[in-house]
Amino acid sequence: MFKDITLGKFINVKSILHSLDPRVKIIGLFVYFITIFVFANLLCYIIAGIVLLILIKLSNIKFGLIFKSLKSILSLLILSAVLNLFLTNGKVIFSFWIFNITYEGLKISIKMCFRLMILIMCSSLLTYTTTPKRLTDAIESFLSPLSAFAFPVAEISMMIGIALRFVPVLAGEVDRITTAQKSRGVDFDHGGIRQKIKVIIPIIVPLFISAFKRSDSLSLAMEARCFGCVLNKNGFVVRSKLHPLRYNNIDYIAFVLMGIYFVMMFVASHFNFSIL
Repeated sequence: MFKDITLGKFINVKSILHSLDPRVKIIGLFVYFITIFVFANLLCYIIAGIVLLILIKLSNIKFGLIFKSLKSILSLLILSAVLNLFLTNGKVIFSFWIFNITYEGLKISIKMCFRLMILIMCSSLLTYTTTPKRLTDAIESFLSPLSAFAFPVAEISMMIGIALRFVPVLAGEVDRITTAQKSRGVDFDHGGIRQKIKVIIPIIVPLFISAFKRSDSLSLAMEARCFGCVLNKNGFVVRSKLHPLRYNNIDYIAFVLMGIYFVMMFVASHFNFSIL
């Protein structure tokens, strides 16, 4: 049921993207998203698509695995496309009954679907090439200036890291419970809305019980490792790092390539393409 959830999953292979500092990848992800939403003509989308394909190739992750992540938002893509097609005013290119498909609606539908696909694929690529621990360290590094304002940086970053780790764990737990319930004769594929809601209960109850047991075990493990024993002057947790984040030469090269990509997108945005 939830096999297509990619958030929090990590694939341990050797690649250029895996060796990059997680802060570089997060910054690059934001730069990529900003250019996609700010620079919106056909040439910009072509450049962005080519860059994404290059990044997937550099990650040594199969293209099929990246595209598989789109299954989790297929219904959202369809809903977005339908709403933009039929609810956007403009030049009508096709009409039936009370519905009109406009040229402007078609353009917006294509743009929104492309952006959603890019967002999910890039986010999946980030989690595939970065361990939750390094993502947590990167978030903590970004939030560290807030510690001057008595902000609990270590606690917030730890919460985010635990959430990222638990997404694939709980997704696997849902699949395990679903398989067990199917073996007992529960039908998840047929029936009306009322029936489908009724059969969800045998999944939710054991899932919550399992989640509470895991959280209890996690809290005991954190206490056994003395988490929270060292506090700063504001009473917040101070954590040391076994492997602190450091920028390498490849990270500086990545920053330069980000700048080149941004300039390319800026220049391409000034070319007028009537298709989009």
